[in-house]
Amino acid sequence: MVAWLLAALRSHGPYPVLVLSGEPGSAKSTVVKILRSLVDPNHIPTRVFPATVGLNWLPDIRLPETPRMADFAGWAAACETACWPPGTFLHAYSGNRQDALMDVIESDPVAESIRLLVSASQSWDGSAAELLLALEAVVGERIAKSKRWPGNANVLSKYVRRVAPALRRVGIEILFQRVGWGRRICISLGDDRVTTEKFCRHHINPLRCWVSG
Repeated sequence: MVAWLLAALRSHGPYPVLVLSGEPGSAKSTVVKILRSLVDPNHIPTRVFPATVGLNWLPDIRLPETPRMADFAGWAAACETACWPPGTFLHAYSGNRQDALMDVIESDPVAESIRLLVSASQSWDGSAAELLLALEAVVGERIAKSKRWPGNANVLSKYVRRVAPALRRVGIEILFQRVGWGRRICISLGDDRVTTEKFCRHHINPLRCWVSG
């Protein structure tokens, strides 16, 4: 939140979008009013000091990694030393991004059911039809009959490809393997693609098998 305030004080973007979430009555509207008062140009700022520090340190900032919105991250890291030890922002930023990613996964029934499936078994491989049955056993009849659930194996395959990048970022690797004229899906808990390929080949062991991203 502090990083967002500092970004709002910058003369150019990129500007991050602040999302406040919470239960009804948790003072989200009050927080918005307070934040607006801090960046409203009609108010006398006590906010200038961190921005001044940021301007002084920005040319020397070297991030250990390059996150999304790197310009914003560099600006926040330059300003943070006015209030906190170096590295505080990147630690919080990484945690917030991971929390947001988990919210996306948990809100998607296919992604969340895959996460639950491999969390229990560590790995899984089979056809799309077999995966559909396995995931339906995880989510239960109510979700399996809902409009958000894929109605057949072909639709499920498209869903799995769509959620694979998000799942990979939380340590779940998904590979599609072609075996003869058929296709199998390998899911493994762990972000090592090479290990997942070895797992697939060990369990499937086909004469004709290759990875299709």
